[in-house]
Amino acid sequence: MKKITLPPIGMRLVKTAVALFVTMVITYLRPGGVPIFGALSAVLCMQSTGSDSLSIGINRIISTVVGAVFGLLTLLAMQPFALFDFWLWRYLLIGIVTVLVLYVQVLIKRPAGSYFAWVVFLSVVLLEPGMDPTLYAINRAADTFIGIGVSYLINGFWFSRKSDTAVLYVAAFDRVLAQDNGTLSNYTLMNLNRLLERKAAITIASHRTLATLLPRIQDVNFHLPVIIMDGAAIYNIEERSFPFYVALPADVARGAARAGATAEVQSYQYAILHDELHVFCALPGSAYEQVLDERLQLRRYHSYVLGLPPENADVLFLFFAGTHKQIDAVEAKLRALPWQDEIRIVRHDDGEHPGYANMEVTNPRASKDQAVRWLMQRYDYKKLVAFGRSPTDKALLQMADIAYSTANATPEIELLGLPVAGSNAHNAVVRKIRQLYYNRRLFRGKGEQAPQVTRGKKTDDQ
Repeated sequence: MKKITLPPIGMRLVKTAVALFVTMVITYLRPGGVPIFGALSAVLCMQSTGSDSLSIGINRIISTVVGAVFGLLTLLAMQPFALFDFWLWRYLLIGIVTVLVLYVQVLIKRPAGSYFAWVVFLSVVLLEPGMDPTLYAINRAADTFIGIGVSYLINGFWFSRKSDTAVLYVAAFDRVLAQDNGTLSNYTLMNLNRLLERKAAITIASHRTLATLLPRIQDVNFHLPVIIMDGAAIYNIEERSFPFYVALPADVARGAARAGATAEVQSYQYAILHDELHVFCALPGSAYEQVLDERLQLRRYHSYVLGLPPENADVLFLFFAGTHKQIDAVEAKLRALPWQDEIRIVRHDDGEHPGYANMEVTNPRASKDQAVRWLMQRYDYKKLVAFGRSPTDKALLQMADIAYSTANATPEIELLGLPVAGSNAHNAVVRKIRQLYYNRRLFRGKGEQAPQVTRGKKTDDQ
């Protein structure tokens, strides 16, 4: 039987319940108050962050005034005419004025408050017979203002808790922060941006290049650079620059490319030239290589160049693509070269093309943990919280003050015995970051055992 996992009760639900209770108590005790109207405004104004509640609250206040004014004017207009004592004509007039209320909301550029204006308008015009219209309109507006104020105050109290902006949060991207399909869920996207809006220091560490990573995070407002190519480079999205990268030695890059050429395998050299990423490759040969070339040419965020990189270009890594037999031949040639200790070889099957494989060659000093060390030194972060699941995340997790694996971690990562944040399918990482960010005792709490931090000196490659 499939295990049913119920989502936890979110903090917004708790805040809404508290605001609802407080508002109903106040409006009940207030002379002339009607709890239902205050409760509606409290629920509708409650947001996930304090800054959201303030902006929403201002919008609701203006909309409340619009609804109350139109409601009062409508009541005063109907009083002298016996015609409106008949329910059909009264409701017809209310319907016509409702259009005017909503139209005014559009004119004053407050369409998001249309629902509020409409509710307040109806709460005023549908008063019980014999009641004073002016007093009734004032009371309904007061109920609404109370709900708005309580919602804002509770949200402000909740977010007045101390948050530690000296802590850097780094999460691996694929199958850790992102879902299995390589995209961010709406929940993760929304909460990431809210944390970033509150100056949380969050970034990601991915094996992807710019061309495959940036389209997946284009809706996230990262203010820190992101780590790409398993730590071979750090990219500043705002400045569109590479403040840090670890290149292959020039002779090693040329030798690796020659090894691929002698095995008749296409090599793609990712290089930085004039602070821009270029992909250099020879003319494509096989149909498979032509498909790869077409993909690379269509991708944004890098320049595609036919030919070899110039001498002043810094080659970050080489990418080889071909049949398993071809990749075997290239790998054998690379491992036979005298400088094999100066390269790191990572190989994997091409899931979209059975029988084909890809291989990446990088500088062994290029790693996620080295890139994170650079970030911490550059931006003066004192503590590190890391999330990962694969062997390329191991050193990063070991250097962190607090480290978490995910439910889909590889056996090598499971052996580290780290606490498990949860499943990437259930947005576990962003939930954990949010929980830790607002925890005053982040590094004094019990039950969080962190590996020893190692701070290395800046290497020549940095």
